[in-house]
Amino acid sequence: MNGQPTPAYDREVAETGLWLLRDAHDQWRATYEDVAGGRGDGEHHRQVALRLHQHAAAVATWARALDDLCGGDPGPMPGYRVDRTDSSGELLDGARYVCNRSVHQLLNLTQSIGGISYPRSYPRRYDEVGIVNWAQERYLPRAETERPGQAALRAAYVARYAGQPVFETLAELRKWFDWKLR
Repeated sequence: MNGQPTPAYDREVAETGLWLLRDAHDQWRATYEDVAGGRGDGEHHRQVALRLHQHAAAVATWARALDDLCGGDPGPMPGYRVDRTDSSGELLDGARYVCNRSVHQLLNLTQSIGGISYPRSYPRRYDEVGIVNWAQERYLPRAETERPGQAALRAAYVARYAGQPVFETLAELRKWFDWKLR
């Protein structure tokens, strides 16, 4: 964190953030359909994979921002912190970890496998039928090299995201905020 306080909850700002999260998720789904359709090869697949990373990182970033906004001021949303427990807490903390990794490890996210480059931390893999999973723990930076304060977020990521389909997690994030901000 940069030490700046999260602004007080504002319904219009939250709705704007939700629109941005939905749009990023819609873009991810459209790009995923491109992969699943098996259209193109070589450089096209690399670009598609980078777009998947871009949109997944955007969903995680907007989820993190909304979580900060909604959880930072309990007055207008007193039930938010109560509802943010157990698996929903792991979902949101895992998104925070994804957001942090996409920002702080940007230069280390690509890796070439079989001539196709794609984001290493997420999505971890895709093949000709369009499988896109989050990176398993063994592909994450060593725990002792993590930035301060990342241990709990990393644990949430490992528990909820690692090795799981990206499309399911992104849909859950969207559903969570659709529910909380309706």
